[in-house]
Amino acid sequence: MKSQTPAVGISTQYEDETSVSYDISCECTDPDHAHNLTVEIDADGLISVNISAILTTPFWSMNRWKQIWTILTTGSIQVQESVILSKQSALNYSEALRASVERLEK
Repeated sequence: MKSQTPAVGISTQYEDETSVSYDISCECTDPDHAHNLTVEIDADGLISVNISAILTTPFWSMNRWKQIWTILTTGSIQVQESVILSKQSALNYSEALRASVERLEK
């Protein structure tokens, strides 16, 4: 199996000389499950990879007051996110990341 261009499940949203941004679609087709992948290079040549998604808390396992108390006492709360990808989409995802880093380093 080889990566594709244009890629199944991945679309380029923004591209310039210092950054590239992609939308990664979930196979379930729910837009709330999509990931946004941004690869950037700074003036020192350091690459940063940012993956943003809509996160959900396991609200069904604890009530809101317990969640609030956990945030107040620990400063954090457990969240979870997943994206369902076909084999082809997963390969395209990894290739987009690899190719972005290679392009930005030049």
